[in-house]
Amino acid sequence: GEKTFDEWNAIRRYYAEGWNKPATFEWRDLSYEPIGADAVAIVGLFDWGLGEGRAPITLSYTALLTRQEGELRIRLEDE
Repeated sequence: GEKTFDEWNAIRRYYAEGWNKPATFEWRDLSYEPIGADAVAIVGLFDWGLGEGRAPITLSYTALLTRQEGELRIRLEDE
């Protein structure tokens, strides 16, 4: 695994310039667990389609959303 703490502009640039989208994508079995008034933990799965007649792979997902300037935003996520 790998752990990184990236700035917003670096993440934005990655998705705008270097990211290759999956052939298909589907969230599965998401659970939302409130953590006080200003945070939510999300756990679940997603299916990442590889295309070309190949079966999608299933991966786990965990995120922590925290309230920032009145909106819930991703503070931490693990895929």
